[in-house]
Amino acid sequence: MKELTKLDKLNIYASCNLSNDDYYSLSLLYQPLIGSTSLGVYFTLNSLLERNNLKSESYFHHNLFDILNMDEKSFLDARLKLEAIGLMETFFKDDEYVYLLKQPLTPNQFLKDSTFGLYLCGTIGKVMYDILKNHFKIESIDRKSLENITINFNEVFSSEVPDLETIDKDTMMLGRKPNKSVKIENHEFDFEEFLCNIDDSYLENGVTPAFKKVIIDTSFVYGFDEGDMESLYKRSLGSDHYFDVKALRKAALELYNAKTNTKTPPILSATVRDKNYFFMESVVNRSTPDFLESFSPNYPKSYLTTIDLLYRNIDLPREVVTTMIYYVLIIKEGVLPSVQYFKSMAKQWIDMDIITKDSAFEYVKNNPPIAESEKKTKSYTKKEPKLKTSDWAENNKKNIKEGFETL
Repeated sequence: MKELTKLDKLNIYASCNLSNDDYYSLSLLYQPLIGSTSLGVYFTLNSLLERNNLKSESYFHHNLFDILNMDEKSFLDARLKLEAIGLMETFFKDDEYVYLLKQPLTPNQFLKDSTFGLYLCGTIGKVMYDILKNHFKIESIDRKSLENITINFNEVFSSEVPDLETIDKDTMMLGRKPNKSVKIENHEFDFEEFLCNIDDSYLENGVTPAFKKVIIDTSFVYGFDEGDMESLYKRSLGSDHYFDVKALRKAALELYNAKTNTKTPPILSATVRDKNYFFMESVVNRSTPDFLESFSPNYPKSYLTTIDLLYRNIDLPREVVTTMIYYVLIIKEGVLPSVQYFKSMAKQWIDMDIITKDSAFEYVKNNPPIAESEKKTKSYTKKEPKLKTSDWAENNKKNIKEGFETL
């Protein structure tokens, strides 16, 4: 598909209007994860819908960019976040885009979701997370002491009803369809292997798509492998000996805490998977802790926070920032510099017009990263240097060389 341009047309669709609860959910729960810019794009697209049929007029993208006061790159970054978190679907044909807006999860659905709830807690902290939970909490009625005197439908309404066959069941009507949770593909996790190692007779309804999703989502969020998930499954069997998803989530937190001495998984921004870049494969298909361990086995946990800040504060596409992190880690031999270091480097890349994944790849290809220790050795002697680089450095340099030769 060609790159998005200002002259491409667009149409916007939605299935129902946003409610007040939707606005609360978007502002307080989604915004910490996607940022105010992406949320502004979502609200603007929703505002362009005609109220009578929830469809917009046909616009050019430059009309939308003028309203949003942003360029193509900023809009695309915001759009990808909306797609990834399940608030929007994008379709394309003949230089025309169709944006289908999806309704947000309710606060109850969001906070209980195995992925969103954990990510939100990791982003805003446990204290603020508990405050938001109480904000949306509703006091339930104690029905045990009350008598239910509600009458039935047929006690008020006549049994003479219209012929249901006259209703056009194929026509799309205004109404809310529950928004499914975000789709996660964990390409590293082999679900079939996991399935072969567990006793699925403990599943009341068998191996359902919902069960598969819970297992894959949990493995992705925490960076667990098949063996970890097998152990968690066994620990998740309730007193009735059936699988309990709540017990799985509790056990997952305990296992992660035991492994890393932290209470919630790190909030890591993933890049768009592109098979043409060998280093993107290693980043996207592996958890960030595993990725960092390939450079520095005993990396400080603060590196996770630094990487999160880089994605949030450097105004470049995520693919470019990921390439930059990979590039610097090789040069620095597994040591991750400060955010300010990367900001300075980002300014240099922008000045050199390295602002897309293609230009970033070309730069790395034409300027292969060299470890600083190797540079110093070469500057002091003409003899063949005897480097004391660790295995990760040698392996990564070899992978880069082989990757460039195959591309």
